[in-house]
Amino acid sequence: MVRSLIKLILISILFFTAAVSGQAIPGYNMYYSGTIKYGVVYDKGSRDYLPEYRLYVYGCPVTGLYVAGYLDNNGEIIDGLYSSYSNGNFKGELGDITLDKFGGSFIQFNQQQRGGYFSFSIPGRFEMGAAAARIEGINEEETLTGNGTSGPYYLSYTPVIPGSESVERGGVILKEDEYELDYLTGRITFKEPLKRYEEAKVSYMYQPTGGYFERFFKGLLLSGTYKNWETKLNVFQFEDQPLSNPGEINLIPGSQLAGVLNIDYKNDYLEFINEIDMSKIRGQRDSEDIAYEGRIKVGSPLNYLEYGRIYRGPDFINSLESFEADPLSLQSLEGRWQVNPRIYITGEIEYSHDNPGNDPGKITGFESLKSLKGYWQQGPFSYVILHFQHKDRGDDLVYLPTGEDIKTFSVTYSYHNNNSWVLSIKRGKLLKKSQSARFLNHYFNELESSLDWTHDMVETGLNLDLKYVEPLLPEAFPDRLDYTIKYDLAYLFSCGRVSIGGMELSEPDYTLHLQELSLKKYIKDDWLVRLKWEREREEYPGGDGGPENKVRGMAVYYGPVMVNTMLESDFNGKKRRGWLKLTKGQGELTFNYNENSEFIEKNITGKIDITSKIKYQQGLTRKVFKENGPNNNSTSLKTVIRFNDTIKLNFSLESPLPVNDFKDSVIRLELILDI
Repeated sequence: MVRSLIKLILISILFFTAAVSGQAIPGYNMYYSGTIKYGVVYDKGSRDYLPEYRLYVYGCPVTGLYVAGYLDNNGEIIDGLYSSYSNGNFKGELGDITLDKFGGSFIQFNQQQRGGYFSFSIPGRFEMGAAAARIEGINEEETLTGNGTSGPYYLSYTPVIPGSESVERGGVILKEDEYELDYLTGRITFKEPLKRYEEAKVSYMYQPTGGYFERFFKGLLLSGTYKNWETKLNVFQFEDQPLSNPGEINLIPGSQLAGVLNIDYKNDYLEFINEIDMSKIRGQRDSEDIAYEGRIKVGSPLNYLEYGRIYRGPDFINSLESFEADPLSLQSLEGRWQVNPRIYITGEIEYSHDNPGNDPGKITGFESLKSLKGYWQQGPFSYVILHFQHKDRGDDLVYLPTGEDIKTFSVTYSYHNNNSWVLSIKRGKLLKKSQSARFLNHYFNELESSLDWTHDMVETGLNLDLKYVEPLLPEAFPDRLDYTIKYDLAYLFSCGRVSIGGMELSEPDYTLHLQELSLKKYIKDDWLVRLKWEREREEYPGGDGGPENKVRGMAVYYGPVMVNTMLESDFNGKKRRGWLKLTKGQGELTFNYNENSEFIEKNITGKIDITSKIKYQQGLTRKVFKENGPNNNSTSLKTVIRFNDTIKLNFSLESPLPVNDFKDSVIRLELILDI
């Protein structure tokens, strides 16, 4: 009760201050932006009082002190708080700080924490700092794949911190009433079923250790610079501590002690970069090992040789959230030689494997790459590239090996000016190491070409990819030709454009034929018309997709009443959609129609500005399912009165039709301040 009262008083002071003086807090050199809402909502018989707010407050109340934070009624009184103070060589940070000064290439943080960092530094020479923080949550993002139902689906980590989630479907962020998430179990269901293989992305923050422990961080940092040398050492520890009243726990609290040492040297002709990471983890699992990354580069930007080395030990685990090690040993050599101003050569050799401990009982997987390129600038608009590449990946099994070996050589000619042309010819060999897949071994010859050409009123685009495959074992499969052809031919005429295009694609077990015809035409000064016809046919083993024809038309009339209309349909009658929009002055009327194999949805919306400050909007939607499922009728009514640039009054009603019970409706009355 006291907490809610403090929020109400604080937000009321900010509301009336902003209404009088704008975005500044007089006398304190502080500013804020965001939205404040006062109002009441009636929803299905219940009544909720506001305010709702999300404000960002920031500024420098005293010299050297910067303060920033969010005021949010869904979180704490002050959320996202950050403050910093600097005075000469001393600097301090408090609040929701970042730990970007700690960690390294192998140990990185993906979390939010609240604490402090204090440092003493001599700019450009030396810095010494210490940090301590409580981990608020771990950031996570995962993709859910639909199975044709609303769910339930389950997130991988729990408990989820309330309000931290963001659910995206079809590129659109869903509203809270479009899904239901159980924060304790990670169980999520959708209002509309998630179609088979449809994906939904969920970003959220979860409590580490399943919420049974609190996790704390503490760290020390030393860094220095002397002439061309830069060194940095940071040592830190994560530690889980039981809650004050955790109940019965069958888990062991975890801890991680880690250190990162960087030693770098740079001048005009030499770069020497080194990093060593150490990680020691105790708890549900025990591990201790090191990781190393280094490179040395000799030469100039045009002529150089660079050697690189990466090592991750067999017992190196980078965080308490990781469940297993990812060992790696990698070596690389790269070089560049500028023969003359028009010719240069690059080369690269790389080899890696996943058994850096040389464990004789482990199957070792490896990858190697060899590459040599030559560049010749023929003229101001053209060049030639010769490229040899050898990729090899597999394992050390003698009797049942896996992997593949690919060698290719290509020649590419490129010309770019007003018109462009690229031609590439490639010869290659692919070998499968698996005994059961050796029938797939083959040579291949590939030709790729693209042409963009314009002359007077004609535009031409052509992309060609031909691949001729020859099996090494003649009895394995017959020679075949895979191809992809894309084309577009357009003619420009007075106030318009007509074009024909399409694509022909042939791959093993799949063929696609696509043709398009489109027209764009301005009629006088009032009409713009667009027409498009499309025919598509897919062929695959055991079936034929059959031809699918689509037509789309759009017209815009720029007259006293502006008309914007669109209609799209396939000739099979499975999908249709369209709209008609009429606009005159401050009034707008929109009709929408959407039909597919499952339902038909119709919508009409009207908007009008009664005065410069009063706006009115009403909508009616009808959704009819063709098979099983309830029909849905709804109406919406919205009125907006804007008093000035920041304050407005909203009244809205959303209700099913017919309204048999008024409690089924949602009525919202809000006084909104946008600052």
